[in-house]
Amino acid sequence: KKQFPIMFLMTAGQKRRIMPKIISEQEKNEREEYILAQAIALFDEMDFFDITMNQLAKKCGLSKGTLFNHFPTKETIFARLLYKEYSSWGIYELEQLREQKHFTPESYLDFIMKMTKDVLENRMRMIRLVSLKRSIINQNIAPEVLADEIEGLDKTIHLLSKVTEQKMNFLNEEEIYHLYMARHVLAIGAYELPTSPMHIQKIKDIGKEDIAVIETELLMLKMTEEYLELYCRKKEK
Repeated sequence: KKQFPIMFLMTAGQKRRIMPKIISEQEKNEREEYILAQAIALFDEMDFFDITMNQLAKKCGLSKGTLFNHFPTKETIFARLLYKEYSSWGIYELEQLREQKHFTPESYLDFIMKMTKDVLENRMRMIRLVSLKRSIINQNIAPEVLADEIEGLDKTIHLLSKVTEQKMNFLNEEEIYHLYMARHVLAIGAYELPTSPMHIQKIKDIGKEDIAVIETELLMLKMTEEYLELYCRKKEK
C-alpha cells in the first residue's frame, strides 16, 4: 500500500492551522515596536541579567518562537532600545541647541551642564543601557546588524557638532564632535554604581540615594572643563 506524507493527508483547514501566518511589513514593524515597549517595561523594573526571553514572550503574549523570529537574541532587543534612546536624546539636544544664540566658553559650559543634568534626571534608562553597551551588547551582536543605527547616531552627533560650531568662535566642528564622544565615554565611566534598580534601592535605604548623581555630575563637569580649557588654550596660541 502506497504511503503518503502526512502533509498530503491533512485537510485544507488543518494545513492553514499549522502553516505560519505571513504578516505584512507594517504588521511586522508594529509587532516589533510592541515587543520593544514591553522590553522597556521589564527593564525599568528589573536588571538586564535577570530578564529572559521567556519572560518577555509571556509579557508580550507571544510564543517564544515568534519572539525569536523578530529578535534572535536578548542583546539585539536591548541594542535597539539603546539606539532609540540615543535618537530621543539627540532630537532633544538639537532642539535645545537651536534655541541658543551664541556661546562663550562660560555659557557653553553652563549649557553642557544643563544637558548633563537632564540626562541624569530624565534619561537614566539610556545611561543604564550605555553601561551595558561595550561589555554585553557589543560582544553578542554582529556590527552589521546595527549598521543603520550606528550610522544614524554618527550623523546625529555630526549635526549637533555642526550646529554648535555655528554658535561659537572657539571650537571647530571636529573638536566639538570629540567632546560629544568624551561625554559618551564619561556616561559609562562615571556611572560606577550597579545599574539594577534593586541595587539602587539598597543605596536609598541607607540614605545615599544622591551618590550616583553627584559623582556623575562632578566627573562630567570636570572633564568638560578640561576639554574646553584645552581647546581654548590651543586657539589662543
